[in-house]
Amino acid sequence: MHSIKARLEHKALVDELDAYAHTVAHDLKNPLSTVRLRIEMALLALDTPGGIAVKSHLEGALGAASQLATIVEELLVLAGVRKTAIVATPIEMAEVAGRAVEELESLRSNYGAEIRQQESWPAANGHAAWIEDVWVNLISNAIKNGGERPLVEIGGEKVADRGMIRFWVRDRGAGIGVDRINKLFRPYEPDRHGRSSGSNGLGLSIVRRIVEKLGGSVGVDSAIGHGSTFWFELPPARETPEQLLSTSSAPETP
Repeated sequence: MHSIKARLEHKALVDELDAYAHTVAHDLKNPLSTVRLRIEMALLALDTPGGIAVKSHLEGALGAASQLATIVEELLVLAGVRKTAIVATPIEMAEVAGRAVEELESLRSNYGAEIRQQESWPAANGHAAWIEDVWVNLISNAIKNGGERPLVEIGGEKVADRGMIRFWVRDRGAGIGVDRINKLFRPYEPDRHGRSSGSNGLGLSIVRRIVEKLGGSVGVDSAIGHGSTFWFELPPARETPEQLLSTSSAPETP
């Protein structure tokens, strides 16, 4: 029985690694091709009076290089989550989410986005460095997919019937169809809207991996034309009266 279970677990791991390998190979190919093409065009433009064209091509190459850096960073996060044993401890979620928002300031400014944060937060157990990565991924997705001048809301609430704490990121973008929702957290999906640009396909699957390793779960509530609410749940921290007073509920999902 144990041998069968071990073989099944091994097959599941191999299948998942194959999916990640497929995603990484596909997603590295596009920015690498862009870097090469842009540099070639910039070199050709050096022989013309078009200095502006050179600048444009080099900026394009820089953008593609940034995509590559993001993929490498997410692979490092994934490797750390797989190999690192941690003990979940109470975390100050307002501070963790706040650091994620600060990290995304340049992206927020570029998109003209507004980010609204809940004032008080329920207490949960987790690993702050990993959860900051979760927030960065979910908030950046909301900014990119939130429509014109995106409004992004973040917060948390108790889920009384399951004894968990749910944290959420809400946007007012185009929303996601039912046929796409169940595929979002798989590593081989290109991005939350089926596009190859704006996401390398690893982010949401890494979010799932992090949260599940911390004893929680992930999900999304969405409908076409009504925006999306991505959420993750974590076990509650051992509460004190002060923590109980700081708990508040999120507004209803549209």
